[in-house]
Amino acid sequence: MARRLDSWLEGYLRYTVGNQESPTVFHTWCGISAVSTVLGRKCYLDRGFYTTRPNLYILLCGVTGSRKTSAIEIVQDVIELSGVDLNIIPTKLTGPEILINILQERFRATGTSDGYLINDEVSTFLPSGQDNGLLALLSGLYGCKENFDYTSFARGHEAIPKAFPCMLIGSVPEWLKSSMPKYAIEGGFFGRLVIVGGSRPEKKITYPTRDKDLRTILAADLLEISKISGEFSLSKDAREWFRNWYENVHESSGCPPELEGYFARKPETILKVSMVVAASCGDQVDITPEYLDTALKLLEQTEARAEGTFQAIQSSNEGEDRTFILSWIFRLWEKSHTMVHRSELMRKVGWRANSETLQLHLRTLEEMGLIETHIVSHGNRYTDTYCITRQYLTYIGREELTKYLQFSVPVSAPLKSRKSQSGQ
Repeated sequence: MARRLDSWLEGYLRYTVGNQESPTVFHTWCGISAVSTVLGRKCYLDRGFYTTRPNLYILLCGVTGSRKTSAIEIVQDVIELSGVDLNIIPTKLTGPEILINILQERFRATGTSDGYLINDEVSTFLPSGQDNGLLALLSGLYGCKENFDYTSFARGHEAIPKAFPCMLIGSVPEWLKSSMPKYAIEGGFFGRLVIVGGSRPEKKITYPTRDKDLRTILAADLLEISKISGEFSLSKDAREWFRNWYENVHESSGCPPELEGYFARKPETILKVSMVVAASCGDQVDITPEYLDTALKLLEQTEARAEGTFQAIQSSNEGEDRTFILSWIFRLWEKSHTMVHRSELMRKVGWRANSETLQLHLRTLEEMGLIETHIVSHGNRYTDTYCITRQYLTYIGREELTKYLQFSVPVSAPLKSRKSQSGQ
């Protein structure tokens, strides 16, 4: 059966974006996860001493109400409608032994130890926040080895042949901070995640709409994509593009320490995502420079937000207070697109920070480049006012609001920045 869509991912975004409130970036990576999973282990890229396969671990991270659950449920519906034979992992995994049993049973039935862990809350399979070996197992399986060996005191040596694990999960930063083991955040497991940060809905949609015909087409084309198999290869131009990027552009040494694992694996992740993009656009298995460039841009869109997510996870109590204050500055600014007066902000956050503490937090946020402080004169009286910055909008994935920044300060109000007033 011929495919109907020129690009499955573009079709999926037409189906979701603007018709429902989840952030575009959530829908984008849910679509990538779907194509990645149905390609399966039978698709690969020869990397000399090893092979790269298109499996991905994707974490949607957003505050409560960011519609990450809706995004996951929508893509899960399309996957189920497609009829592709996937091994959906149950959400209640009390330990690595259960996952091993599921994968071994799958291998006996199909010859591949594939599994798709898809759930809107990571807490459902790590309810206590105490890693019982499951994260280490997932980290080890990620490489899709021909034979993966796992040893435990209770069950001894066990083999998991021809693994192909995929993951699409959701969480709020607060849960990750309080419950995820620190070594998992700073170590190997998080280094294998594509962390997709999202904020509250980009716009309100009172009556969501679903194109049932497009839903059917998406499901049918996803089934066709699942039939692709064999070796993917880089075209001559793509090989040159990747060599130039890897040798001359890619640099992991200057990244935040918590993202070192991710950046070390970024070259392989680009190749994985480029396989997904190529499969989305047709049955060809040739990767062009355009597909590599698309994969790079998709990942770069997540990276600034990932740094903000890690900052939220690893923040101290003072950091949590700053985040609380910053969120109120954004809410008040978003409501009117004008500067936020200090008295107005104090009414919202005064129960958590007194005037002196608030001033310290505001100065820190300004030095971080997340807010700007201006002094507005009213006759002989001066009032501090605050506005969020383009950098902050990038952190939270709300770049579309940057057009309002130029209108934040009333034209009639004579302004002086704090630095200019102090002669700095």
